[in-house]
Order: sequence, then structure tokens, then C-alpha cells
Amino acid sequence: MTYAVTQKIFATHYLQPILTRALNWDLIRQQYDQMLKYATALRLGMAETEAILKRFTRGNLLHPTYQALAELGKAVKTIFYVIPAFN
Repeated sequence: MTYAVTQKIFATHYLQPILTRALNWDLIRQQYDQMLKYATALRLGMAETEAILKRFTRGNLLHPTYQALAELGKAVKTIFYVIPAFN
């Protein structure tokens, strides 16, 4: 089997289920400052993880920063799966 065929089989079998839609990079861009603010607060010990999660999930999961963090997580997950496939 050639390398190109192996890549296509891998992409079809393993990546197709997680690549259901494009990532919302605009949302990540819009919420970038807020994401940095929360990450910095966590890093410096000025906020607890539980308190931040409670803020995001208090009413519903539609908090824009929460959604942006979820999108960024999907991007990291995709990279985690894709990079080893092509090495």
C-alpha cells in the first residue's frame, strides 16, 4: 500500500467522525481577550476552576467565552489526531 492510500484510509476511517463541521474561528477571535483573562486568572491562582465553570454554566451553556473555549478545544483535539497521522 502506498503512503497516499494509507493517509486516505486513515482520514476516512478515523477523522471523518470528528470533522463534522468547520471550526468557528471568528468566535475564538472575538473571545480571545476573555479567554486570556480567565487563563491568566487560573495561572496566577486568582480564580478557582470551579468558580469559572460555574459562571459559564450557571444559566445555560451559551456563554460566548465558554463556546469559544469549546471550539478551541476541538481545534486542539483535531490537531492531536491529525499530526501523528501524517508523520
